[in-house]
Amino acid sequence: TSNISVPVSGAFYTSLNGVNGGSNDNITVSTVVLSVRQVGGNCYTPGVGFGAACPNWFGAKGTTTAWTYDFEGSPPWVTNTQYVVSSSGTDVANNVQVMLSSSAFTFDSSTPTVVILKPVVGRSKDLATLSGTALDTAPGALKRVEMRVKRLTSPVLYVPPPPGGRGSPWPRRSC
Repeated sequence: TSNISVPVSGAFYTSLNGVNGGSNDNITVSTVVLSVRQVGGNCYTPGVGFGAACPNWFGAKGTTTAWTYDFEGSPPWVTNTQYVVSSSGTDVANNVQVMLSSSAFTFDSSTPTVVILKPVVGRSKDLATLSGTALDTAPGALKRVEMRVKRLTSPVLYVPPPPGGRGSPWPRRSC
């Protein structure tokens, strides 16, 4: 039975240079093959890219107990795209793994956009309302939005202060 360690299923990656995993069996695993599918699209062919019908199996590198595949130094990922990596092992008795190991992930190298709506000017004495918008192109997802307010009168400091700073922090608000 082969298994996938990287990518972690359900994870978001901004860079991913390769995939890896391992295998085990009650007798020796002789080969591990991989198939990488672009969700809603085609499968990967080494040295060519995504254009093959799925599944399109190709051999893993390394050993069967610690296999890897590095995409020949040129990862094929497109931002804001979901992928499924599948692996299958075959043992020395020629028994092929029936239940494939799969790991789905999202490649997202685009940066989210944040717009401050209030205050509308760069400097303001009225900070009763702080508001804005944040957006990350799907299927990307915002993990958090943070803001910092800098007091310009003496003593000049950011509120809330950085860890170990001084002053009275404002309560944290999560979005």
